[in-house]
Amino acid sequence: MTEKNFKGLRTKILTILAVAMILLFTLLFFVARTALLDGFAQLEKDNTLVYLNSAAGLIQEQVDQLHSQTRDYAHWEDTYQFAISPNQSYIDTNISDEAFANLKINGFVVVDPKGKTIFRKGVDFATGKLWQFPDLLLRAMSNGGKLIDPTKNEISGVFWTPEGSFVISSVDIRNSQSQSLGRRHGTLIMLRPISQDLLRHSSEILAVKI
Repeated sequence: MTEKNFKGLRTKILTILAVAMILLFTLLFFVARTALLDGFAQLEKDNTLVYLNSAAGLIQEQVDQLHSQTRDYAHWEDTYQFAISPNQSYIDTNISDEAFANLKINGFVVVDPKGKTIFRKGVDFATGKLWQFPDLLLRAMSNGGKLIDPTKNEISGVFWTPEGSFVISSVDIRNSQSQSLGRRHGTLIMLRPISQDLLRHSSEILAVKI
């Protein structure tokens, strides 16, 4: 083999090796890039789930707090007697405008076992002004509505309307003696708007805009 041919062969081998190395590095680059992108995507997904779960937890705290509040009132002897025989004294003492502010609710509703509204009052607890119930809520609180279900003792959660979303709790009215017997005398409903203040507070805690 002449020196010229040897140099030519060496050049070809080096060229092949260079091309192979380039292809190898290119393959490794795309594999690493794909792995990194998948990793960042998973990290972003995990962070989003953390934010959503945290936000849901803040709302659930409101649901649980209002439910406990509604249940205490619904199983109170005075409320039970009011459902049987409505009287102004109970209203003046327990459902005043100040009571709405203390309970942080916009709506207080008492419904009899047949689904007929015995008492309904709406007050914007933040301003003290009269508050109108959205039509969807009124339908949900009427006979056959979602919040008046004889098969369920308690209903709590978030209720959406075009006018806004609300934390709401619906609990059977019972006295302390009748609870274990399963007797009921109507339904008590309390509701609280999911306000901008709550959303702003949630955003500050989560460091994201809700």
